[in-house]
Amino acid sequence: RMNQATEADWRRVFEELRQIQEIQWRFKDKETPYGFVSGLAQSMRHYAPEHALSGPFLLRQFDVALVRKFLGHLSPENMNVMLQSKKWEEKAGVEGKMVCGGRMGSKGLMKRC
Repeated sequence: RMNQATEADWRRVFEELRQIQEIQWRFKDKETPYGFVSGLAQSMRHYAPEHALSGPFLLRQFDVALVRKFLGHLSPENMNVMLQSKKWEEKAGVEGKMVCGGRMGSKGLMKRC
């Protein structure tokens, strides 16, 4: 369970994500000039000048309090889960309109204690 994870658990996840983001940054595809300038203009509003290029891509600071605060806002009552599978459609008995060759419908999830 996510709310029972220790700070060490969250730090390990953060470090794994940080390394993945760093690799993606190092091998990032080139952008069109317009896309690059547009993204840079957005970054300059949210990041310090020295991080304007890499800000949206690299993770720099681990904050366990922020992680716990974020998780405190998640609950089954305020989330939306989307499942997409032919097997699930048949198992759940979803009825609804046909969209892109599959049936689209809505069904509540059972609470698990």
